[in-house]
Amino acid sequence: KTLLPFALALLVFSIIISATFIISIRTILKQKKISTIKNDFINNMTHEFKTPIATISLAADALKAQPATQEQASHFADIIKQESQSMNQKVETILQMALVEQQEIKLDKEKVGASQVVKNAMQHHKLRLENLGGEITASFIEPDSTVCVDIHHMGNVVSNIIDNAIKYAGGVPVITIKMVKLKDIIVISIADKGIGMSRDEQKRVFDKFYRAESGNIHNTKGFGLGLSYASEIMKLHNGQIHIESEKGKGTTVALTLPIENEN
Repeated sequence: KTLLPFALALLVFSIIISATFIISIRTILKQKKISTIKNDFINNMTHEFKTPIATISLAADALKAQPATQEQASHFADIIKQESQSMNQKVETILQMALVEQQEIKLDKEKVGASQVVKNAMQHHKLRLENLGGEITASFIEPDSTVCVDIHHMGNVVSNIIDNAIKYAGGVPVITIKMVKLKDIIVISIADKGIGMSRDEQKRVFDKFYRAESGNIHNTKGFGLGLSYASEIMKLHNGQIHIESEKGKGTTVALTLPIENEN
């Protein structure tokens, strides 16, 4: 009987020590994971900005080094504009994702035709697709459906998906956009014939910083923020985003938005 209190105290002490050990190990592993994600993000970001900066520098040097014809000057100017837009989009994605995380993002919604949002995003990638020899086709509904969205953010969502279709094309990008009206919603589907994703990748694709098939290897560019950002923006618009993909056969991303009552 005299040993019972001592045994109970020893048991409680052992449980506390074990729990403290387990919590410490979990904390260390979590910190290690965060550190790895941070380092991968920094490496990706450095690479993402070095490439367009180098391209702009080369184009500027080419314009400066020799007298250029109007056609050559226009070509180099297009390159500089394209790379500048690319850098601006990357900065915008990072900044907007930070606002989403802090729940400080403010939407400036207005009524606009759904097809106009898509056309604006397509225009942003026109020059890039031409340089790659790719193509993007779109079929729009008539009459156009009106949606109440923040044009800037919703444009970013569509643009990010098109950007992914180009990056993960696995060759020459072939992208098809379709719009379908279903009662009080409109579905915008963006399909490619790229490398596709496994089921496991599809489950994780909306996680922040996740990059399918790449990690911190720079054969495929990106921060792993595009679809995470897109998912949050769709929620703020009472919409949905859904992905269907098959390895080696391509990916289809469907955006669903409520149609605004014209009356």
